[in-house]
Amino acid sequence: MRTLLLGAAFGAGVLAFGAWILLFRGPGPLSRTGLEGPDSLVLGGLLILFFLFLALWPLLTASVVRPLRTTAGKARALAEKRVPFQVSGRGPLEVREVEEALARLGAALSEKERMARAGFLAERYAFRQLRKVMDSLAEGVVVADQALEVVLVNPAAQAQLDVEESRVGGLHLAEALPPSLYEKARPLLERFREGRTHPAQVETPFKGRALKVSLAPIRDDGEEVSFQGVVLVFMDVTREKEVEEMKEAFLSSVSHELRTPLAAICSYTEILRDMPPEDERTRREFLAILGEEAQRLTRIIEDVLDLSTFKAGKFFLNRGPLPLEDLLERTRKRFGTQADESQITLTFSNECPEVPPLLVDAKRIQQVLDQLVGNALKFTPRGGTIQVRAECPDFVERDRKGRLRVEVSDSGPGVPPDQREEIFQPFQQLGDVLTDKPQGTGLGLPLARSILEAHGGRIWCRESPLGGAAFVFEIPLGYPLS
Repeated sequence: MRTLLLGAAFGAGVLAFGAWILLFRGPGPLSRTGLEGPDSLVLGGLLILFFLFLALWPLLTASVVRPLRTTAGKARALAEKRVPFQVSGRGPLEVREVEEALARLGAALSEKERMARAGFLAERYAFRQLRKVMDSLAEGVVVADQALEVVLVNPAAQAQLDVEESRVGGLHLAEALPPSLYEKARPLLERFREGRTHPAQVETPFKGRALKVSLAPIRDDGEEVSFQGVVLVFMDVTREKEVEEMKEAFLSSVSHELRTPLAAICSYTEILRDMPPEDERTRREFLAILGEEAQRLTRIIEDVLDLSTFKAGKFFLNRGPLPLEDLLERTRKRFGTQADESQITLTFSNECPEVPPLLVDAKRIQQVLDQLVGNALKFTPRGGTIQVRAECPDFVERDRKGRLRVEVSDSGPGVPPDQREEIFQPFQQLGDVLTDKPQGTGLGLPLARSILEAHGGRIWCRESPLGGAAFVFEIPLGYPLS
C-alpha cells in the first residue's frame, strides 16, 4: 500500500511539473502573464498540490475513508450488541490500531456481559429456591424493604393475615398489617432503623387467633445505611395458648382434687389423735374414712401418671382372658349401692352371651367401664336411668372373631355436640354446663381413649336414647391387630 501511494505521488508530481513548464515556461498564454521568479514558483507549487490531491483522492478513499467507514459500522454493531467486533487487517496502521482497540473493548464488554448474565441467572435461581423454601414454610413470612414497603409475602402469611400478595405488594407495613400488630411493631421498627440488631417478638390477637410475630432487621454493614429492611415471621400460637390454659385449669383442678382428700386426712388424723380410747366405734368409722380418702388421692395420682405413660408410648398391657359377664358383674357390684342411694336405675344387658373371653388387659378395660359408669352417675339426676349394654354386631362364631361394643347411656343433661370430641382431650371438662362446678381432673376420658386405642379399639360420644349422653366403645374380640 505504501509503495502504491509513493508511486502515485511521484507520478502526480511529474505531471504537475510538466504542466507548470508548459503553462509558465513554454509558449502558452500563461507564460506571458508576467509572473516570474517567486510568484511563478508559488503558483506552480499550488498547481502541483492540486494535481497531487486529484491523483491521490481515489487512493485515499480506498485506503483510509473506506476502512474508517467499515470500522464505524462494526463499532455501531458492537454498540447494538449484534455481532462481536472482528479486525479486518486492512487499511492504514492507525485504522488497524483503532480496530484492534475496539476489538479489545468488544471482548471486554462481552466478558462483562457474560459474567453479568451468569450472575443474574444465579441470583434468579437462588431467589426461586428461596421462594420455594418460603412457600413450604408453615410459618408466615413477610419481607419489607428499607422504606418498610412489602416486597414478599409467602402463602402461610397470606392465610394468617387473610390477604393476597398482589394486594399488599408495594404497600407500607402500616397498610399491610393489622393495626393492632403494627402499633406493637412500630417501636421495634424504629429501633431497627437506629441500629438495633437483635430480633424481637410481639404477640397479638387477630380474628380469633393468637399470633406471635418475630421481627429481625435486614442489615448490610458494607452500605452507607446498614438498615436494608425487615423480616417478619408469623406463628399461630392459638393451640399453644389453649394448651397453656388447659394446663392452668388442670393444675387448678388437680390442686382442688388433691386438697379435698388431704384436708380430710389431716382433719380426721387430728380428731383421732385427741379421741378418747374408749370410743372404738367412732375410731373405726374415722379410720375407714381415712382409707377412702387415701384411695381417692391415690387414684388421682395414678390417673396423672397413667396418662403421661400412655401419651409417651411407654405403657405395658398385661393381656389375658376376661369373660364379658365378669366385666359387667364387677361393674354392677361396684356401682350398684351408689346408684340405689341416688335413686338411679342402673341396668346391665349382655346381648352376646356366647362370645369368647376378651383377650385384653382386664384391669385397664375395667378401668374404662368404671370411668364411664362413674361419669354417668355424677351427671344423672336423682330418679334418672343408666343403661349399660354389651353387643357383638359382627361376631362370627366360626373363627371366634369380631367386635365387642359397649354402650353406657344415661338420662342426664347430655353433652353438647360441639364438645363431644373436645372432652376426650386432656384437662377438658364440661364444668358449669352440666353441674355447678367441674367434677374430676378431666383426665378420665382421655385416659380411657388411650387404653382403648392401645387395645386396637375406639370410643366416641353421641346422644343417648334416654335423652342424655351415650358413650360407646369398641374393642376386637380376637387378638388386636396393633
